[in-house]
Amino acid sequence: CLRSPIREEIYPTSSRSSSSAGTVTNLLDGTITSVLGATITAGTLSSAGTITNLLDGTITSVLGATITAGTLSSVTSISQRSFIEQATLAIPTADAYTPLPANTTSVLGTYSYFILNTGANPVNTRVEISADGTNYFVDTTGDNPLPAGSVDVIVPARFLKYTRLSYQSATPGAASTLNVIFDAQGT
Repeated sequence: CLRSPIREEIYPTSSRSSSSAGTVTNLLDGTITSVLGATITAGTLSSAGTITNLLDGTITSVLGATITAGTLSSVTSISQRSFIEQATLAIPTADAYTPLPANTTSVLGTYSYFILNTGANPVNTRVEISADGTNYFVDTTGDNPLPAGSVDVIVPARFLKYTRLSYQSATPGAASTLNVIFDAQGT
């Protein structure tokens, strides 16, 4: 029985653990285990590690990709969101409200402030928002006063470009210490 070289490479009958082929013109039904570099001119590609050129066809699933040239004409959805975490630890409180540096929240979808009172005295907290980074509006207050050793999470109720957490000692002259973690997901 004579076999063509291309058929031998795609459907090996020997016990070799790997195979290779120069060019596969048509594969109507079968499996190619690995593609190191390829030009795909038509059809459907359901899974691949690296695609050099896709001239006409369908990619069913992309787990991670970098597009270096060409045009991406249609995107149904991008499901992975970015995650941001910013911790500010051992923050001493004072009698007046003191703000942490503002977070630019214009590109974030969901965000919150985790507050842990690590000090010996209660504290007050609030989230403030701003459109210009200068003039702030009190958006949401925390579970005030937050007792020593307690945790609170504040989620802003409104959206503006900048968001920050402000804090103060609940009792004048009775300082405390906070750990604040800002967590956010991109859109």
